[in-house]
Amino acid sequence: MAANKKSFIAYCDWLETFEELDDAEAGRLVKHLFRYVNDLDPQTEDKLTKMTFIPIKQTLKRDLKKHEVVVERNRENGAKGGRPKKPTGLSGLNEKPKKADSDSDSDNVSDNEITKKEKAFNFRLSLIELGVDSKVADDWMKVRKTKKATNTETAFNLIKSQIQQSGKSPNECITLCVFNSWSGFKAEYVKKENTSTTTARRVHL
Repeated sequence: MAANKKSFIAYCDWLETFEELDDAEAGRLVKHLFRYVNDLDPQTEDKLTKMTFIPIKQTLKRDLKKHEVVVERNRENGAKGGRPKKPTGLSGLNEKPKKADSDSDSDNVSDNEITKKEKAFNFRLSLIELGVDSKVADDWMKVRKTKKATNTETAFNLIKSQIQQSGKSPNECITLCVFNSWSGFKAEYVKKENTSTTTARRVHL
């Protein structure tokens, strides 16, 4: 983190990531997060922790850049004399002096500073690019909508990690999710599934 910065923003949509983890996995991720924001340069061999921390780390870096912009703007304002003097005379009666930016402004920087690529993340298209049949992807999007699951990049990265650990193809895993009306899954749920059984279920769908 930046010098003299003693806090960071945690986002509500991180909840979905933590809900998909068991207590031990969530604990490792939380420890890794706090070591990172305290500049301890944490390293881990746990693949799940690495995968789930990637989008969190990207968000923290983006927020830090916003913070640095605000700090630099405050520095420039300070060099110019800080807050403008209160205007005198009738012409200034309806005017309010501008307040110097505070460090908390970094929390409210316009979304325009977020790249179009980040705004336009497409959960369904990402599934298809991963190897999921378009019809299966459509069916699962309906399931996730029914379950009120959020289709964030964080959620996608977690699902991708579980697919990689399962030993099954992306299409097999997501087909199984559709069949069982799961909004998500853990690798162990599908490791014992027979490939032919999964295929048969897909045909039934």
